[in-house]
Amino acid sequence: MKSKLFIIILLFLPYLNVFSQSLSKEEIQNIRSSFDHSAQTIAIQNILTGNKDIRSIALNYELQGKIDHYFKYRVKVRGITDQKSSGRCWMFTSMNVLRPIVMDKFNVTAFDFSHNYLYFWDIFEKSNLFLENIISTCKEDIDSREVVTYFTSPVGDGGVWNLYYNAAEKYGVVPQAIMPETEHSNNTSQMISLINERLRSGGYKIREMDKAGKKINNLRSEKTRILKDVYRILALCLGEPPAKFTWRYKDREDNIQELVDYTPQQFYYDNERSYSRIL
Repeated sequence: MKSKLFIIILLFLPYLNVFSQSLSKEEIQNIRSSFDHSAQTIAIQNILTGNKDIRSIALNYELQGKIDHYFKYRVKVRGITDQKSSGRCWMFTSMNVLRPIVMDKFNVTAFDFSHNYLYFWDIFEKSNLFLENIISTCKEDIDSREVVTYFTSPVGDGGVWNLYYNAAEKYGVVPQAIMPETEHSNNTSQMISLINERLRSGGYKIREMDKAGKKINNLRSEKTRILKDVYRILALCLGEPPAKFTWRYKDREDNIQELVDYTPQQFYYDNERSYSRIL
């Protein structure tokens, strides 16, 4: 009987610890009493329970027409870029800063870079970085904070200016018409989920190989095999990035111009001197 009681206590001990940290009746009552029942609060509650659009409800109409839209520095671009359902704001921002330079150089009224092209290589490089981190932490326990962090989110859309700069320096850039957006570049969640699933399973296998005594060259061979699968997923969803391209465009005088057999790196470095004013 005592042994059964002891087992029951062990089974429920985690839950006892949880409830020991729960809110007391006094705390709950204190929090509930903080809610203001004034006429103003009730009016707001009535509005919000019947309308889900908080943004439009909270709009301060007194400020409309009073916002100064004239700034000392403005980016001279035409057209609005849209990252759609993706986390590429950092990439769009970086390229928007450089668009006017290309427009001036090629004498065009409008221009945009291919965000899809650079996004392909950004995710590919992040995949490689994840696998390298897994290889470097093979000796650590799988429950260590560092390893758990890597496996929690192998790759994602997020980034900053230096990621754009590094990717552009290595892979170059191309005009938007050369590698247009796709459904998956505009809506990245499902593709990224597939890539992360492949990276997690691959990362786990690399750790198991290390545990079995495989040498570092074997681990890196497995890394290459995984990256081939990542490349395939990216190419199927985004299209394969060009090694060379021909770009035909119309200038401000309606003349047809073209760049023939250009590499993305050439397109980037041919404009690098102009970029340097900003970079």
